[in-house]
Amino acid sequence: MARSITDWKPVITGRVFDATGGGPVFKAEVICMVYELTDTPAPQESGKETAKGKDKGKDQPDKVVPPGWREVAKGLTDIDGKVRFAHNLEEGRRYRLTALAFGLQSDGEVTLERGCDACVSLPLPLEHAKAWLRLLQDARYGV
Repeated sequence: MARSITDWKPVITGRVFDATGGGPVFKAEVICMVYELTDTPAPQESGKETAKGKDKGKDQPDKVVPPGWREVAKGLTDIDGKVRFAHNLEEGRRYRLTALAFGLQSDGEVTLERGCDACVSLPLPLEHAKAWLRLLQDARYGV
């Protein structure tokens, strides 16, 4: 049964897969962010607090979340490499999904439109990760 536009709920689905082979990536971390660039700059820490190391790690920008974006949710991919976000989403807003696995990152963006399902493809170039795994296995088993 098809959904009508009046009972439409915003949903973003992401699929993380191997860029070379197309296979799904299981348990990749996916971060959902919303774009909300503001004109107000972030408050700067004084040199004295920074030098002391006060609250080290707190209020430092996340390396994955770029300026102008705010994290909405995180999730792990299922056995098919899929992840679904359905909370704290708004129509007409621009969203970014970032997939992280094996030290690799892939990004994709989408704008939510009423009545349309939003899907984001997140290919990861896993050929290097596979090569490292083969090297580790060879070293472990003395091949």
